[in-house]
Parts: sequence; C-alpha cells; structure tokens
Amino acid sequence: MSLTVTRYMRQFYKGNLFGVSQTSRTGYYAGSLASVDQKAIKRALKDLREYDYREGEGGELINKVQAFVKTYNNYMESAGEIDDESFKRYSSKLKKMTKEQKDVLEDIGITMQANGKMKVDKQKLEDCSRYAVSKVFSEDAEFSSSLDQIIKRMQTVFRRNNLVAPKQPPVTKQPSQPQVQEKDDAELIRHLKDILSAGKINYTV
Repeated sequence: MSLTVTRYMRQFYKGNLFGVSQTSRTGYYAGSLASVDQKAIKRALKDLREYDYREGEGGELINKVQAFVKTYNNYMESAGEIDDESFKRYSSKLKKMTKEQKDVLEDIGITMQANGKMKVDKQKLEDCSRYAVSKVFSEDAEFSSSLDQIIKRMQTVFRRNNLVAPKQPPVTKQPSQPQVQEKDDAELIRHLKDILSAGKINYTV
C-alpha cells in the first residue's frame, strides 16, 4: 500500500521526527539537524535501492522519490551550515556529483537549483517509466552508489570531528582583580572584635 510523502518522511526520520518539517526544525543547531538528516537520507536511499522496479506499485514509487528529494534538500541545508573544512569538502563533492548526474535526474523530473537543492516536477515523474527511475536509484545505478559512498564519508568526518555539537569559544583567562573587598572585610571583622572585647556595646534597653 502506498503511503503519503509525509508518512514516508516520518519513516525516514524515525526516532527524530523533529527533522521532518521546516516548522519542527526551527531552533535546532545545524549539527543536530545534519546528524538526523544523514540517517534519514541513508534510509531513503536504501528504500529506493531495494525497491522492486518490476513489480512495485507506481504510486508508492512516486511518493518515495518525492520524500527522498525533501530529505536530500534538508541535508543540503543543514550540511551547508556546518563550519568544518573537511566536511565542507565532501559537501562540495556531493553537490558536484549530483550536478554531473543532472541528465538522468532530469529524465525523471528532478532538476538541480543554484543552491544545490533538488526540485521535483511531479507530472514528469508520474509520466516517466520505472526503468528511468531505476537508472537513478537502483542498487547498481551510478547516482545511488556514488551518493551512498559520499554520505558514508561525510558521516565519518562528522563523527570524527564531533560536529553534532557547536564549537565552544576558547576560554580566555580573566585578569586577576585586586582583592580590595576582601581586605576591607578583614579590617571590619577585626574592628568589630576589638569593640566587643572592649565591652563598648551597651545591651541595656
């Protein structure tokens, strides 16, 4: 049975549903979003690579592809905000590889935008053959295998450089302040002791 695009998205983001919609993603650190997007895009890709392109339901395939595109775009957005040179290199490789595959992507109604995100022409996707979709997403398709390899490398860099948490600013040592207040307090205590020992306080009402 075919699920809606949103339901497939919820499957891909299982355990991290805050990553599904733009509204629920608001306020989360880019590293946290990139972490869940990486997991989601791997699930989405795996789903399409294992899809039965001979016997599978057409409506199911269309919704899976649309959910994949939304997940890919989420990852492009969150990954683009990660401030790490090694990670940025792989992010650039991902964009370059996707652009190199633009012809087969356009055959199924997926075009690349200037910001590196994908856009789906649903009508063209519906009109194309399953074989055309398999040339993009099947197990032995160049796009899916290249994407799988790059995502794995990005995950390795992400974990190795601990990019899930924001970088903390360097701790600067504050200059020591003169202990004027402590000296004043000590003088006051000594003065009170002198008064008390001299019996100068009258407790008579």
